[in-house]
Amino acid sequence: MEIGLSTGVFYSKAVQEVLPFVARAGFESVELWTGDPVSRAPFDWRNPREVGQVQKLLKGLDLRAASFHAPYSEEADPSHPDPILQKRTLSLLAEAVEVAAALGARTLVLHGSAVELSHVSEAGRAARLKALRESLAHLHQVARSSGVAVAVETLLPHLFTADPYLLLDLVAPYPNAEVGICFDTGHCSFWRSWRLEQLYEILASRVIALHVNDNRGTYDDHLPPGQGKIDWPPWLTTLRQTGFSGVFLLEVVLAQDASDPVAALEALRQNTLGLLGKESTEARG
Repeated sequence: MEIGLSTGVFYSKAVQEVLPFVARAGFESVELWTGDPVSRAPFDWRNPREVGQVQKLLKGLDLRAASFHAPYSEEADPSHPDPILQKRTLSLLAEAVEVAAALGARTLVLHGSAVELSHVSEAGRAARLKALRESLAHLHQVARSSGVAVAVETLLPHLFTADPYLLLDLVAPYPNAEVGICFDTGHCSFWRSWRLEQLYEILASRVIALHVNDNRGTYDDHLPPGQGKIDWPPWLTTLRQTGFSGVFLLEVVLAQDASDPVAALEALRQNTLGLLGKESTEARG
């Protein structure tokens, strides 16, 4: 199974600095992280000049863009019922699809909502679901014409659209290869109703992307697998049994002040190979 890495691993560094580290550590694919829209973004993906720089870097480093993480915030929420905000969000997401396609990323990872479930009334839920279905339908058309699939991410349980059966219902109208689910192990580990492998079995038929990370059971820590409380062997067994053939994409965060970022990434990759039961291989020089 191919092991990929989110460029958010060193979120405080510019993407042009992170990509060479990733390649030297032996990774072959990345998910391009758009960053927090409120603070300085490590990847100014709306700047054509910077997109061109990243395009050249990926080619020169022999790195493949496996996916592109769409921006998300309360102001860029595809479930927002306000028609003006919805139109603005769809324009932003369509732009993200265009950039993803330009960079060769065949999957756009999308948060279905940014609002907490407890902050939405029953009437508000219906309005948000209607808006989200409309947004997905529009985005599907845009993405399909660009050859990009949309993967709606599993969110933390307290967020709107986190319910797995709702996710299945949202993606049901579309072909598997065009709209599916991004299974985030960290987010899904916080459900008390299901063990991680049980939740994966529920969603497996529509999973087209992974975000693999660990946590200590209290916060969404984005730790490397094995450094938190997740019981990995049962989930990995289920992952293999259900035939997932995509990228084992690590969405982890390492120490931002690491003295040797390449060594830290090499260790991450070797530990992941060990977790997957593969023999270690030399990192590319």
